[in-house]
Amino acid sequence: MDNNKIGKFIRKLREDKGWNQEELAEKIYVSRNNLSDIENGKTMLSPDKALFLGDIFNVSIIDIYNGKILDKSDAVKTNETINNISESKVKLIKLKYIKIMLGIVLCFVLIIFAFLVYYFFNSYNSVKFYKVYGENDNFNTNKGLLVLSKENIHFSLSIESKNDQDIKMLTLRYKDDIKDELIQQVDDNYFYITDYYNYNEYFDYDAINKGKGEFYAEVEYDDKKEIIDLSVIKQYENKRLFLKKDDPITDGSYVPPREEVNIPDKILKEFTYEHNAYSYQKKMKHYTVYLGFVPDTNMFFVSEVYKDYSICYDYYIDLNELYYEVIDLSDDTLAKPQLITESTDYNKYKNFFENYYDKYFK
Repeated sequence: MDNNKIGKFIRKLREDKGWNQEELAEKIYVSRNNLSDIENGKTMLSPDKALFLGDIFNVSIIDIYNGKILDKSDAVKTNETINNISESKVKLIKLKYIKIMLGIVLCFVLIIFAFLVYYFFNSYNSVKFYKVYGENDNFNTNKGLLVLSKENIHFSLSIESKNDQDIKMLTLRYKDDIKDELIQQVDDNYFYITDYYNYNEYFDYDAINKGKGEFYAEVEYDDKKEIIDLSVIKQYENKRLFLKKDDPITDGSYVPPREEVNIPDKILKEFTYEHNAYSYQKKMKHYTVYLGFVPDTNMFFVSEVYKDYSICYDYYIDLNELYYEVIDLSDDTLAKPQLITESTDYNKYKNFFENYYDKYFK
């Protein structure tokens, strides 16, 4: 398009009407200076202003953009040109819109990526499970567990007498090359501790996480004191980049029994073997029963889970010891496991054997 030709055509149309620039500018809603620039070819005439001029001077927009009144053949060619220009402008607008949307999507992707990177570095290798174990001539440990995470530390351990010694006091300590610290002291045989990251009421989190020292327990009994060195063995840490389900040892229908443990056929056939234990679940009218057998410790366990609480039994077959505990599910209060095998109240729990143990082991 020739801006000079268009401008001269508009000027002629205006002068034929006898209008000055101020009058025409007011009719098409522009300033006089803007109209002057259009008539002098300095500014391109926009389509909306061309429509105004067409209505005012009773000419087509095609005539205005060609700078003259066209015959029919010229009008067709010009109309095609204008359509091409319009289509080009629409494409440019769409392209601009696409660029804006791509920019928004890219920003969103970058934000998500930054969050995932932050989450990865804060979660990778942040949870570790350790088995805690120790033994000497008179005592051994049971249910030893240490859990480290970036939020807290959990430690649990019970110490049992081999020769019926009466334990008066247990002291848990942690030592390294610099210090020897008291962790907890109890007047029974069970440690259960929860500490929080950066709080360090009981534990030096960084020292334990880096494995700089070691735990040990002091056992006071019959006016004597013995030390049990505790081994901390890592069992698990979340270092997998991609989580996947471990391949099952079998399809769960049957697992060949270990030579050193005699596993009843009923457990082998009815229980599912997973995570080093046989397990079974049954829905009852008012509660759910969870049964299990752990070959590694030759231990049979039962949990009756009610709405507000659960009753748990752990029976160690080799030791002929039955432990009993109640968990209040409403406030997460955990009662300390009680050894009831030699208790006078043992008959209260005989249903454990009648309902479960005898059914699967006899």
